[in-house]
Amino acid sequence: MVLVTGANRGLGLELMEAAIAAGARKVYAAVRDPKQLAALVERSAGRVEPLALDITDERSLAAAEKAPDVSVLFNNADVLASYNVLTATSAQMTHDFATNFFGTLAATKACLPALERAAQAGPAAIVNVLSVESLANVPALAAYSASKAARRRCVPPYRRQGSSRVGRSTSPPRCSSRLQRGLVPYQL
Repeated sequence: MVLVTGANRGLGLELMEAAIAAGARKVYAAVRDPKQLAALVERSAGRVEPLALDITDERSLAAAEKAPDVSVLFNNADVLASYNVLTATSAQMTHDFATNFFGTLAATKACLPALERAAQAGPAAIVNVLSVESLANVPALAAYSASKAARRRCVPPYRRQGSSRVGRSTSPPRCSSRLQRGLVPYQL
């Protein structure tokens, strides 16, 4: 059973569709507004279950209890609210960190009971979906890059803190997502 945060569009939607195509019996689609997934839920023949879940809202994270059999968590949800650290407001940078770092950590903690149960019966995984900006600071996206780098740095502690779960980070190649639309290509 798979749970994907930020599942309503872009890479999150593609992760869900790939999980279904790979034979996942159930894919939990964590989104703020489950109505956005009506067509996919209908096409999935009961294999996609939408969860009203906002990773930045503590009360909303209780929805993870509705996914008691999750064995793979894709931490995909993120935002790009701030760009240049010298011109972005504190509120914009706080929004990036609230979602890209603290929200991801909160979603992981909310899914931990299910992941622990799954790990006792077989493999379980936490996959933090990142971007190349988590590896190298891109000046035009410096504040966003910092929030993604913070997310990347969480994976090793999962392993060292006695976790039976396997933590992974992945940086997909540049893909066509609403978040990346209009960005100028760059060289590292």
